[in-house]
Amino acid sequence: MRALGVGSGIRGGAAAPLLAALFTALLAGCASVGTSAPVQPVEGPWDGFLVVEGQEIVATLRIRQDGPDLVVFLEAPAVTLSARGEGRLDGSGRARAELLYDVECPGIARLSGRFTPDGRLFSGEFRASDCTGRTEGTFSFRR
Repeated sequence: MRALGVGSGIRGGAAAPLLAALFTALLAGCASVGTSAPVQPVEGPWDGFLVVEGQEIVATLRIRQDGPDLVVFLEAPAVTLSARGEGRLDGSGRARAELLYDVECPGIARLSGRFTPDGRLFSGEFRASDCTGRTEGTFSFRR
């Protein structure tokens, strides 16, 4: 077996720079493996609704963002719902958040959804549970 540069058409010291360039490209590629895509900006107010047991409930979502980390505030005055929690956004626009609330008793709501690539719509599903039981539904918020 011939070593690269010996009888392979690469003359003299030309093999060393070529190998250096190949290894640099390889290492650069390996360095990016496992890193996530940048997250889109989603901070600010969002208006929309929750759908629970077939009923549409007008709601407002406010998001504070620090990179992929989110602090989420949810308000739905018609059902006296005020919730706050934390979440995470990935580079593909998917987000998850857990919000604590206290309507009749303390509870937790889990939001799981996706932001559209243009950053104007956030929609998905939620599940909530407290002393009154469990419920699930969907949500949609726009800005």
